[in-house]
Amino acid sequence: MQVQLFQMFRVFVFIFFSLMSGQGLFAKTCFLGSVENIKSRDSGLNIKKLENSHAQLFEIYELTLLEDGFDSERIFPSSSFLLRSRLSVEKTWDQWFWIVDEKDEEVKGQLREFYQNCLGLKLIGHSSLNIAALSATHIGYLSQLDELERIKAVSDRSHIHSGQIQARISQREVVTLGFPPRVEAYINSGANIITAFIVSDPMIELGGLARRSHEVVYIHEFRESHPLARAEWIKFFGALTGKLEKAKRSYSKIEESYRTLKDLSSIDNLKLLTGAIYNDEWHLSNPDSDFVKMSRGLGAELILADSKRPRDQAHPQRFGIESFFIRISEFAGEINLWIPLNSALTWEQLKSQNRLYEQMTALELSHVWNPVGMVNNYGANEFWELISVRPDLVLLELYQVMELSQSKSSFDTKNFQGRWFTRLK
Repeated sequence: MQVQLFQMFRVFVFIFFSLMSGQGLFAKTCFLGSVENIKSRDSGLNIKKLENSHAQLFEIYELTLLEDGFDSERIFPSSSFLLRSRLSVEKTWDQWFWIVDEKDEEVKGQLREFYQNCLGLKLIGHSSLNIAALSATHIGYLSQLDELERIKAVSDRSHIHSGQIQARISQREVVTLGFPPRVEAYINSGANIITAFIVSDPMIELGGLARRSHEVVYIHEFRESHPLARAEWIKFFGALTGKLEKAKRSYSKIEESYRTLKDLSSIDNLKLLTGAIYNDEWHLSNPDSDFVKMSRGLGAELILADSKRPRDQAHPQRFGIESFFIRISEFAGEINLWIPLNSALTWEQLKSQNRLYEQMTALELSHVWNPVGMVNNYGANEFWELISVRPDLVLLELYQVMELSQSKSSFDTKNFQGRWFTRLK
């Protein structure tokens, strides 16, 4: 009957408890229904949705026992959470997780046995949680929560800036999985969940790990539509690791800092060029990226970013080189700032990547900056590790760079001590 209901309604599983006679035991039953239907005296549970201020692709529900509900403390923790991770706002695909603190081994065993047949609901105990983090941004979130010790595997050390993780890789405490990730390496790492993301096909991106779907937690913060929405995913990681309260406090400070700076800071008459040359095409920054939204929010005019030219889905704004230089000539002498957002550490290094950059001097660019101030020996950039979780710090530094690009004093530029942004000379 349960399978039939599942096929009819295609909804995920939630938990109701049924009291058995006199023994204080609960039947192994798993009913299907909406979140709202859990809030019932028959379940013995109270559910409360924790409201997000910006994020749309995850939800957190706090589960607690009703005071006059069933005496379910024998197998139900005093407090736990349901987490929902969504692929996108438009699509219905999602995942559900029940997060508990299962320090008591007997309780842990009972919970797993009790819910092993609940379709679509994954049980995660944060006390024993070990993570294979397949994105640098996931490391950024966990670092803000002081939970890097949970990481047992990463995709590749060349993508990791964290000194703590790099040291543990060298000490063989953290395993590198490669791409696509090696299943055997993952199993040997000691990780019990995988935090991953999907761009196109999980069978290509995750390889054999895609078949271990019960261990994969998809994190789609990059699909959110606002920098603060991406930052709010720290709450998701907080719930996963048992540090939700710390995550909420951290996010509140980030949100307040971001809003205050955005409200008090504004740049006038600044023309900003973004992007660089790849495969003989000029790729502007993605218009949905945090960087572009922050720049526009500060008042910058993004050169060519509002072109009516048809956009390719993989590269929303790209131009053939010849077309680009024709278009960009219209702004000769007007561009205040160019931020390539690539790996170049100096102007000479940038020009060595493509000889066509030498033509950029004709535009009389006064400032070329790149967020490369924190790049380690493996080529990993801290900027990309922290941009999602600390948009307030990025916004502040971006504002300072924009101000400097309009300054007539070379002294200001020479004495700027930014964390990420460096002027290419």
